[in-house]
Formats: sequence, structure tokens, C-alpha cells
Amino acid sequence: MKKLSLLLALIMSLSAFAAEKLNELTEEEKAAGWKLLFDGKTNSGWRNLSKKEFPAQGWMIEEGCLHHLPKGGGGDICTDQAYENYEFSFEWKIAPGANSGVKYRVIEKSVSAYGPEYQVIDDAKLKPM
Repeated sequence: MKKLSLLLALIMSLSAFAAEKLNELTEEEKAAGWKLLFDGKTNSGWRNLSKKEFPAQGWMIEEGCLHHLPKGGGGDICTDQAYENYEFSFEWKIAPGANSGVKYRVIEKSVSAYGPEYQVIDDAKLKPM
């Protein structure tokens, strides 16, 4: 029982440590020129596609994550700044049956963004069209 308690305490400590490190660059990443696009607390640096402000509805920041509410409206979001010659890295989780993605190197046209998309989808639960 003592070993199990120690193991649980260690797991809980590591989980708490990992949670504190969300949305934070290491010194090595900073030195290599990485830029954090989302601070885990605010929508600073983000805006609604084809608009200057962040959507008033549909998006929520919770537990260091930025997520879209189901049927919440709000539309697509994009960064305030344009980037080129970059490496992009992100962590994601998705609701069961969800279909989403991250577009990059986009061209904004009206309310659409044209460009390649990294598809984030629940293949196991999403029903074929």
C-alpha cells in the first residue's frame, strides 16, 4: 500500500508540474527563436478571421487551453501577425466525433481562409458523409 501511495503521489506531483508548464517556452526554445502563439490565459495575439477583434462568442479559454464551444458560433480565428519560414508545433485534444483542423500559410478571402490544413478529426467516431 505504501508503494501505491508513493506512486500516486509521484503521478499527482508530475501532473501538477506538467500543468504549470503549459503554454511556456523553455530557455532552449527561447534561445532557438521559438515564439509562443497562445499564453494559455488570454486571447491576445488572436482575432476573428477577416476581422480585427477576437470573437465575442464561441471560444473559451479554460485550463490553459483555447477551445471552440459546440455550436457556439464565433467562426474561425487566426493570429494577429503573419509568419513565414517557420516551424509550427501544437498539442491538441478533440471531442468525440469532432472534425477540426489548423490551416497554415492562408490567404484571407472574405470569410474564408484558403490554404493547406492539418486535419484534426476523430476518425473512429465520425460517420462518413
